Amino acid sequence: MVLRQHKVAALVRVLQAEDAKSALVFCRTRDDVDELAGLLPEKGLSAEALHGGLDQTQRDRVMKRFKSGAVRLLIATDVAARGLDIEHLQLVVNHDVPTSPEIYTHRIGRTGRAGREGVAITLVEPSQQRLLKSLDRGIVIAQVPSAAELEKQRLEKTKAHVLEATRNSVGAELKGWLAETGIDVAEIGAAAVMLLHREHFGSAEVELTDIPAPRRSAPKPPRPHRPAAPGGKASLFISLGKEAGIRPADLVGAIANEANVPSRDIGPIEIQHRFSLVGVPGDRADEIIRAMRATTIRGRKAMVRRDRE
Repeated sequence: MVLRQHKVAALVRVLQAEDAKSALVFCRTRDDVDELAGLLPEKGLSAEALHGGLDQTQRDRVMKRFKSGAVRLLIATDVAARGLDIEHLQLVVNHDVPTSPEIYTHRIGRTGRAGREGVAITLVEPSQQRLLKSLDRGIVIAQVPSAAELEKQRLEKTKAHVLEATRNSVGAELKGWLAETGIDVAEIGAAAVMLLHREHFGSAEVELTDIPAPRRSAPKPPRPHRPAAPGGKASLFISLGKEAGIRPADLVGAIANEANVPSRDIGPIEIQHRFSLVGVPGDRADEIIRAMRATTIRGRKAMVRRDRE
């Protein structure tokens, strides 16, 4: 369960935590596929895109690289992945909740085939819980792994690699050098494990802050509102814009999720370099401002107030 503005960060965390040798991420549209395939390499995760906008030659090339293991992560639409059969696929992630049980079954059925084990994870926005229950009542609701949990998991893997290496002879020359240093063997061992850990995981991005879990806020008592702007709309000033990577979907998602405002009632939206202007129902403007002050947009706090034009 994750808020819309944190879905990319949650996807990165899930992929890092599972560390699958082959993973397939499903998106609803080709634009979403292209966007994710462009964003993930910036997070240390190389990915290929697969959707109906590619010609057959391009799709065959992508699939060949994925099946051979040259590409570990594939981002795809339902149409492009129809009939897809990867023998050793370990992980399926639904970045968008499927719209029907049939699509859900098709997606998660790509992993754990022929008696093998596999994992299927769906990123769900709070407003989609009812849809999730209609797909599969056996789904387990879980929190996105924290940064500390991910680091602990990675360190355990490093220690396992080191213990595996001790089963082989390290050679008399190296043992002699260790003795000559005069440093406690435990100190050298810990330093070696730390260096190996950094070498193996240092290139992958780990968010230092945890991804906020959705919270259920108590209903607020009604309060008097300022008069609505002409047309029943009020314009809100939000101190984040293009410089912070803000997109219309980020603003709509944040307001819809935090203030429980239907997305159809949000807009028009104007995004400038360092700020954004968003139209909202005038009679709910103050309520929305209070809700937005308690959240983040794309991981950043924003000042939210009525626009002073």
